[in-house]
Amino acid sequence: IAMPRSASCRSSFFTPMRNGAVRKLTLLLLCEMAVIGVGLALSLSVFFLFFSVIFVVVLFLAYVSSKKQTRSRRIEAQLPESLDLISQAMLAGHALSSAILLAANEGADPIASELRIVFDEINYGISTREAMLAMAARNDSEYVRLFVTSVLIQIDTGGNMAEMLKNTSFLIRDRKKFKSAARVLTAEARISAWIL
Repeated sequence: IAMPRSASCRSSFFTPMRNGAVRKLTLLLLCEMAVIGVGLALSLSVFFLFFSVIFVVVLFLAYVSSKKQTRSRRIEAQLPESLDLISQAMLAGHALSSAILLAANEGADPIASELRIVFDEINYGISTREAMLAMAARNDSEYVRLFVTSVLIQIDTGGNMAEMLKNTSFLIRDRKKFKSAARVLTAEARISAWIL
């Protein structure tokens, strides 16, 4: 999904920074500076300093990548329940934006914070299309892209969005079951390939 440039600029403003994440990043940067300081203090060779800096950078990138993957998996796990909640709210008569707010208030992080960002963007005057595209750009998940694409098509064509969200939730659950079954069935072959 191609995201307009204006939406990406605005969406980075609404991304919340958690205190725990700030503390962990600060601690990691302090560790990096300690390793570099040891390298400078020893200053036996530029070679040691160079590899210590590379080691710290690789360690930091691995940490960030791990956190990103964990967050993406949690969003994918929580998305079907959030879609069900949005669908039920829309069946009860809520508009899409207020149903998204309801799911954000009732859900757990990280999907709740993502839905809150979408609601805030819509509430601040950004179009629903741009807010949804910004959500897809922030999250590298095929299920989030499926949700966003479904909503955007439904907005353009019209129809029963609550039913479409329920069907999307059902589809996401079925795809997750199929993927986990495929992983189980191919586990022996993957382990054999890894050993060889």
